[in-house]
Amino acid sequence: MINPTPHPDRLDAEALSALRSLLSGFPSLQRAHDTTRRYTQPASPDAALAPATRARHYLLAALHPVLAQFMALGIPAGTMLHDVPLLLASIRHADKQIRDGHGFAGF
Repeated sequence: MINPTPHPDRLDAEALSALRSLLSGFPSLQRAHDTTRRYTQPASPDAALAPATRARHYLLAALHPVLAQFMALGIPAGTMLHDVPLLLASIRHADKQIRDGHGFAGF
């Protein structure tokens, strides 16, 4: 059975929820890495996503390899995001750019 494309509002709510969770600073690197994994697959072209939603997806997808790199550099997977220097500040800055309508230009 073919899964239908989720409604764009649902995709936006899921991405916003994932981003808000990361912004809290309390997920561990491993949990954040697991959360962002699903965003590494591009959203269905059938999904008419709003620019802010698409930007959130790009942000979450861009975070996935960054989180993996921190762990590869020896930061323990159980380290909370707020304990990784500059990581949370970078996520907050990117979120503000998205909310201000500038999209996500990368890290």
